[in-house]
Amino acid sequence: MVIIVATNIDAICGTWSPVKVFQYLTIFSLFAMLALALPAEELLYHKSDNFSPVRYYFNAAFDVIQNPNYFSQSDYLAKHKRLMKRLASPLHNIKRRGGWGELFKQEFASGRLLPNVALHLLGSGYDYRYIEEYYRWHKFKYPRLLSTLTLYMGHLGNEALELSNDQITIFDHFADLFVFDVLAIWLFQYDQVVELFHHQLGMRRWAYQPFFDLQHGQIRNAGLNYILRPSLTSSKWRPIFMTGMQTMIGTSYNYHGLKNISLLSGVAFTDPLERKGYMVGALYLDNGRLPEFSITINGSENYSVRCNLYPALLANYFPSFQEQQMSLTFGHSRQQEMVIAINYNLPLGVGVVW
Repeated sequence: MVIIVATNIDAICGTWSPVKVFQYLTIFSLFAMLALALPAEELLYHKSDNFSPVRYYFNAAFDVIQNPNYFSQSDYLAKHKRLMKRLASPLHNIKRRGGWGELFKQEFASGRLLPNVALHLLGSGYDYRYIEEYYRWHKFKYPRLLSTLTLYMGHLGNEALELSNDQITIFDHFADLFVFDVLAIWLFQYDQVVELFHHQLGMRRWAYQPFFDLQHGQIRNAGLNYILRPSLTSSKWRPIFMTGMQTMIGTSYNYHGLKNISLLSGVAFTDPLERKGYMVGALYLDNGRLPEFSITINGSENYSVRCNLYPALLANYFPSFQEQQMSLTFGHSRQQEMVIAINYNLPLGVGVVW
């Protein structure tokens, strides 16, 4: 199916057309999404969640900027044009880079398979289902279509920013957008799959709090993290695994009701293709669904220390904030920069770095 659609793109899009490319990306995923019109329950989204499709876009599109030594957010729109040009003729570009065998070798028979599965299959599937439930709960028409568009808009931004590095080729874009994302949309339409990952394996999305750096005109503190925290026994202690631009493992303790404290350590990647990086540690407080507080030591985006106070924390301890969405970010970078940002009822916060 992937080869057929890619052939049609090559045949129809003889010349580059960004609109056509985006149409084919959307149509391709819709085939998988609508092939099984499964009745869906609301299993992930809750009305109290601090979720915004716009905030999701910034977290997804600028996720790779957690590695500023490898990727750059400069020329953001120009990189979209380059990406569309690559995707307009996928067969030609795949052949030029070595063919289908080389694509399989790099994306499916190497160390890249694990992050592809963790982020673009399970992460994308979780996000698609969550966003679809958000649109459905808010009475939007065509929630599946809107969820697909939201997902792909964020991922196209992410793939565009990956063009900062010449090692990222058409193989990466094709596998992410045409294979893993499509399988993710299809897979997470099944309630049984959602139940398995969300309830039995404790999967959650713990996203950062993106803000606009007023001094440098850049997006900072963006990123998507996914955790697995299975309940293996009746003990209050559980293992926890986090994946994203930081991969960490640790232990989580249920100290009161649904509230947990988690200690994690692992690697923040400096070269995601070669899986190279440096040690990172983190402490999280969460309410069973969302993080309330986190502090990361020696983490991604060149932070020596990064502290996030999420809306769930203020809503829990200050009743007047239960109907508000306020968050704070503090940090100190390895370049000796200080960071402070605030968000109040907006999808994107504002901050300064000096």
